[in-house]
Amino acid sequence: MCMCLAAPTNFAGFAAVRFLLGFSEGAVSPAFVTITSIWYRKKEHNVRTALWITMNDLAQVIECFLMYGIGKNTLLSIAPWRVIFIICGAITFLAGVGFFILMPNGPKDAWFLNDHEREVLSLRMAEGREGGDKTSFSMAQLRDTHGPEGVGCILVWCFGLYAISCLDFCDSSVRSVNNLRRLLALPRR
Repeated sequence: MCMCLAAPTNFAGFAAVRFLLGFSEGAVSPAFVTITSIWYRKKEHNVRTALWITMNDLAQVIECFLMYGIGKNTLLSIAPWRVIFIICGAITFLAGVGFFILMPNGPKDAWFLNDHEREVLSLRMAEGREGGDKTSFSMAQLRDTHGPEGVGCILVWCFGLYAISCLDFCDSSVRSVNNLRRLLALPRR
């Protein structure tokens, strides 16, 4: 999807592709949490999730150096910002294909573990589960979240997520519009 950002020639095309990119990236953080819950015990989730998030930031630092180098290159036949999207998109695509091929569904399918290691990992994960894997919706658990403690927790999370999304949306929108105007050389109105 990131490679597609190199194709648009006007604001509408760029906005449409950027919307699709944001929509597809929406699954990344929940996927990290799901993968963490499959491979690690509950008490290890916070550290592992923090490591996922930290690696995102580290990747952005490395990408800045890549982008600087591409931006300084004067021998490119297309605009440097388009090359950046193509290269970053290709790296993301290759990483996704590698992840899809190499990442097992869970400990029982782990090709890199022998039988004994799979059994140890399964037992290790089973000790932290409160009733095992659920494949159905539980009304009792939903009711528990609306108890005295649950209501407060839900309201805090809802307010926090709302506040963060509003601030991030406003900040991102202003920066995105200004950057698009500069990149596409659109006149300011």
